[in-house]
Amino acid sequence: MTPSQQLARARTCVRIYLAEGQTDENQAKHDLPPSQETDRDADFRESIFICEGFYRGRRFRSRSLTAVWFAEEDELKIHTAAGELVASLDSEAMAGLADQTKPDVLPMRPNHAAEPARRAA
Repeated sequence: MTPSQQLARARTCVRIYLAEGQTDENQAKHDLPPSQETDRDADFRESIFICEGFYRGRRFRSRSLTAVWFAEEDELKIHTAAGELVASLDSEAMAGLADQTKPDVLPMRPNHAAEPARRAA
């Protein structure tokens, strides 16, 4: 598996966890129904994680969770906003979680010829 595929899998796991991992504590804290809380947390920020000058992975942040994907170990650690460890997923656990979803694939339009690629002059 390439590093970009590993990152995409980690990103998918964070999205799944945000969508399914809403707790009653989050609902009580924000006084929102679960669906609205999920919509709010569905958006997260992603940044490159560098430690001591070396690329280590990616950091994902939402209002209620922070997750760090460690590239070398291919491990994802998810924490609450307060810093409490919620989950630690190795590559096998991430693969199992990511397999629960299917990628969004746009169906091809029937009877539509493929458009030629455009080239720069």
